[in-house]
Amino acid sequence: MKDWLSRKVRFVKATLHRDEARSRASVELERPGSGSYIGTADGPASDLDDFRAGAQAAAQAVQQAADSEDARVEVRGLELIKAVGETVVIVSVSASFGKETRALFGVCQVHDDPASAAAMAVLNATNRVFDLA
Repeated sequence: MKDWLSRKVRFVKATLHRDEARSRASVELERPGSGSYIGTADGPASDLDDFRAGAQAAAQAVQQAADSEDARVEVRGLELIKAVGETVVIVSVSASFGKETRALFGVCQVHDDPASAAAMAVLNATNRVFDLA
């Protein structure tokens, strides 16, 4: 799996801006020596949509960091669940490189920041294919 792309990318930050009607998330990733990659996404203003915006922004940034026209990352679904006494976000991601597509899942414990938790879940899923961690 890690033969697709060998890149070392680190999570820098996620921000979320929300008003009464919209949520807008921004996720920044960085590859030392190559610069930063910023993904943005917005959607309706709701607690779950705050997570979705963070996940979609992270997918966009991961796709940029892959630095290939053949790389595609798409968030297919997202759920918040209680597991072993903790709230976690689980994302389903479709990652494509060239002619190969994989369905991936990532998970992250939720603390105070929904955009960061969702972004880290996307990275948890995609680093298996893109070797981003």
